[in-house]
Amino acid sequence: MTIIKNKRHAVVIKLSPTGRLCLAWRPSKYPKTRTQILFGEISRACGVRKGMSKTELVTKSMPCIRDAWDKRRGRATQDHEDLKRHWEKRAREKKAGDDRDRIRFRTRFK
Repeated sequence: MTIIKNKRHAVVIKLSPTGRLCLAWRPSKYPKTRTQILFGEISRACGVRKGMSKTELVTKSMPCIRDAWDKRRGRATQDHEDLKRHWEKRAREKKAGDDRDRIRFRTRFK
C-alpha cells in the first residue's frame, strides 16, 4: 500500500480483491465522545486488552466494567439484581404461558 498525501485527505493506492490497482481514501480522524473516553478508561482499568479470549472477557472483565460504569453513572449495584430477578420472573411467566397455550391448543381440536 502506498500513501499519497493530499492537502486534506490521505489517498492510498492499494490492490483490489480482483488484483487491480485502485485509489482509496483513508477515513478522517474524529474526536472521541465523552462516553467513548469514559468507557475506554474503565476498560483499561479493568484489564481489557487486545487478544483476550471471549471467556476471559465475559467472566473477569465484564462484571468489573459493569460495576465501574454504574459507580460513574451513580447507579447502585442493587438495581442490577432487581433487574435480573425481574427478567427471570418474566421468562418463567412466559414459559408457563406458552405451556398453557400449547395445552389449550391441543385440547381445542380433539
